[in-house]
Amino acid sequence: MRTLLSLLLIATGAIPAATLRGTVIENLTGHPLAHASVLLEPVAGSGGVRMTGHTNRYGLFEFAGASPGVYILQATRAPLVTAYYGQKHWNSAGTPLTVTDAETQFVTIRMMRFAAIGGTVVDENDVGQPGIEVSAYRNNRPLQLIAHTTADERGVYRIHGLLPGSYLVRSMGKEIEGTGYKPTFAHETESVDEARQVDVDVEQEAREVTLRALPGQLFTLTVTVKTLQPILVPVTLTLVSEMGRQVVVTSDSHIFTGLPRGDYDVFGEASSDTPGIKQSAYQRVSLARTDRAELVLRKIDPVRFDFAGLPIQAADDGTVRLLGRRKDLAGSHDMQVIQLADHSAALTAGPWEFAVVPIDGYYVSGFSGSTGYRPVKRFDGWNEQTIQSWGGFVRFAFSANSAALHGTVSETGDPVVGAPVFLEPIDLEPARRITDTYVTITDVHGRYHFGNLAPGHYRVLSSFEYQMPDSKIMTEARARELQVDMRSDTGLDLDLYVIR
Repeated sequence: MRTLLSLLLIATGAIPAATLRGTVIENLTGHPLAHASVLLEPVAGSGGVRMTGHTNRYGLFEFAGASPGVYILQATRAPLVTAYYGQKHWNSAGTPLTVTDAETQFVTIRMMRFAAIGGTVVDENDVGQPGIEVSAYRNNRPLQLIAHTTADERGVYRIHGLLPGSYLVRSMGKEIEGTGYKPTFAHETESVDEARQVDVDVEQEAREVTLRALPGQLFTLTVTVKTLQPILVPVTLTLVSEMGRQVVVTSDSHIFTGLPRGDYDVFGEASSDTPGIKQSAYQRVSLARTDRAELVLRKIDPVRFDFAGLPIQAADDGTVRLLGRRKDLAGSHDMQVIQLADHSAALTAGPWEFAVVPIDGYYVSGFSGSTGYRPVKRFDGWNEQTIQSWGGFVRFAFSANSAALHGTVSETGDPVVGAPVFLEPIDLEPARRITDTYVTITDVHGRYHFGNLAPGHYRVLSSFEYQMPDSKIMTEARARELQVDMRSDTGLDLDLYVIR
């Protein structure tokens, strides 16, 4: 009877539909934002249907014919911070929006701008120094390079697109009219620990952050490249220190200038006469004077990837989503999904890290490779491996004894719909995590579920106050800790955390 009624409603066009209208505006000015992308994402179990749209020239959007349900509403437009309907702060989660066929709703989303840092690079006489590169680093240990720019003809610089937080700002080394200027942090120091800390918030700009570059000895490093067939092919050459990366293209050699004393990673890669195979080389150089280095590029044999404990065809049928990223003195970067052919992949030489996206019913229980690895407690994160000219192998072991966690989020005894729930693996080092925390949202009954978990120590929190809390926030919010064992399906009800 219900099926017959549904067919009749479809035939007569009588399916209940709702309309949601709204506007997207710039937070500080209130000006409408044209061409913003708007996403209407249904909460699980609400009956809603995912819809996308854009604002018109007046900043208006409309979802006509939407299915009644509970939704999360999101707006994006470069170069502004992604915004959600109902969020309390720029980094809060969006709150659910109930759309019904009884009335047409009109909502407003305000979008904020990122933070910025500006100032001047000057010499010993406070004269602006043109053409000097300036970099901003997240004030973590090790430092994390976030953005860089170049000072103009007056020595003025401005770095934008920054998330709120604490940064260190540094001028890079350069020789000007025979005088070398060393890389220097604000407060005229080469030391990270003595550098001036610059704190910025959303829609704020820290101005007059002066960088007075210190005179000092700088070195050059001449890197010569030699390739196999084809010869004289363009080579992408990357020089890396703990403070950042320089990338150039050459067919024979390149001179890197303005370098302070220290360790450097040198990478070279180029195409080869074998389709799909690159020739590459990697070398670490300790620079204490003007020096030279020679990179002899070789074709790297494909690396074989084995996935013990999974069906044999898992590597070919899309079951395994293998991630890889390069690792050097400046940290890990360039994460990519590695495509396998006959369980193998053509990679470039040097240090790498590999991980596997969680697979339904399994967790990563072991890891090994042809060049060894350091002992770790857990393997369901990034795992190190150095790729040599002979390629080698990487092996992941999987267990079908994965665990799960479920429960209900409530506030004053009532279930909370669309509430974010965050799960942090405490005993997996932050640098090795694929994501800082796993996140899901509760369904229309306030229920949440995490599956395919590796055994380990976790803590869990539910709150609209955050989009993605870090370890510090999880501690401050007193997230619930628990031990998850193999094959377990742990039930844990949560109270919604609210900052009073």
